[in-house]
Amino acid sequence: MSSPDPGAEKEAAASGETNPIALSYADQRRCAHNLNLIALFGDRTPGDDSIRCNSRFCGTQLVGTGRGPADVVVDNRFHKLNGIRADRMGGFYLSNMTFQQAEFNSIYVLETDGFVLDDVVARGNDEYGILAFASDHGLIQDSEAYYNGDSGIYPGSGSDLNADNPDFEATRYAIEIRRNSSHDNTLGYSGTAGNSIWAHHNEFFDNATGIATDSLFPGHPGLPQDHARWDHNDIHSNNSNWYTRFVDTGVCAEPMAERGYLHGTVCPVVPTPVGTGVLIAGGNFDSTDHNWIYDNWRYGTMQFWVPAVLRDDYDPSHLYDTSNHNHTFENHLGTDPAGHELPNGLDHWWDDQGVGNCWEDNHYGSRGRTDNFTVDPPACADGGSVFLPGAAVKDAGFLSCSQYDRNDPTWSHPAGCTWFDDPAEPGTAASTRPDSATVLVAPLALSGAAVALGIGVVRRRWSRAA
Repeated sequence: MSSPDPGAEKEAAASGETNPIALSYADQRRCAHNLNLIALFGDRTPGDDSIRCNSRFCGTQLVGTGRGPADVVVDNRFHKLNGIRADRMGGFYLSNMTFQQAEFNSIYVLETDGFVLDDVVARGNDEYGILAFASDHGLIQDSEAYYNGDSGIYPGSGSDLNADNPDFEATRYAIEIRRNSSHDNTLGYSGTAGNSIWAHHNEFFDNATGIATDSLFPGHPGLPQDHARWDHNDIHSNNSNWYTRFVDTGVCAEPMAERGYLHGTVCPVVPTPVGTGVLIAGGNFDSTDHNWIYDNWRYGTMQFWVPAVLRDDYDPSHLYDTSNHNHTFENHLGTDPAGHELPNGLDHWWDDQGVGNCWEDNHYGSRGRTDNFTVDPPACADGGSVFLPGAAVKDAGFLSCSQYDRNDPTWSHPAGCTWFDDPAEPGTAASTRPDSATVLVAPLALSGAAVALGIGVVRRRWSRAA
């Protein structure tokens, strides 16, 4: 079996190895412990048309018997891809345990209707701490995730309940994420096609980026992303530059077990702009409200458009189907809950693309609101922003960052990419605001052939596995 470690895909293809992430459910169930230290498969009839849990494992409760999560530790020691896999495990409940040192996910829940992850710790993993994929009726609460190379908590391809919902308000949320602490990861929270997710009363801090959702990666059910809500979260101090600290210094080139993941090493798997609080990379109908967003030295919030071709959708009518109807309101930016002034680099960064976007009724520190908007969009009640194709001066440059590959000396810190540079602390002489670091190729500046070439580069360099 090949490794999901970035850079290994090409070597695996040359040697004829298979991609373990792409194995079918039936194959995973047949060889349950080939890739998984602990494996629970709830669908005993994979040959039929239903993925519902229908085995004796449905409703399994796995609870540590110690006084706290640290008393029961499942240490994968990078022997298996996943620490625990709960696949089509309706009614699964996991509590009071610590999972660590997985090559892919410490805790992996997928295609499961009904699950609870309660008071667990996921730490020191090459990619994800907690990953829920293509699942519904889920709850992740009172847990902690840290020292993960991708995301501490990743609710990817949440049940797309609101795909046909034209309203900003969600009809229902698929996964609720509450009262968690996710820190010292590349991303505190992320979710490709993170649809119908409600994250509230969490703390995301000391990551490279606090919260991110996107429509960038092909092969994820439910694209483009829509209807996530992040409210009453504490999103601060996400300035940890793991790229310069561990990738550029060669630590991440050491054998995985020798990198020191349990001692604070984080080896970023994907590129993200260091110093960012909330990032919407091509999402729709997302709500960022009633949060405290401060001390993020690049951007408090960042939003940009993602063309549909990046997710293998070549319908011309879908070109501008992301970055629409997102609302950012009633947040506190630049101050902490105690009233201390801790400004963001820019409070808001936007590429001017999309309809129905609005930023209003937010509260700022003494310096007032800072942003890079060309023209302030109308109020939410007035329909928000009107369609623009995106500012080319803002939308150039993402290509160099997207070529990031931590295993390639040339592309581990791509030339021309400022995302991995240390953002200057706001208010210092070194800080320059607004930052011109940019995100996506401009559609009006590139021919179709150039766009196609650019997409090829993106895919060659990195991809997010489900």
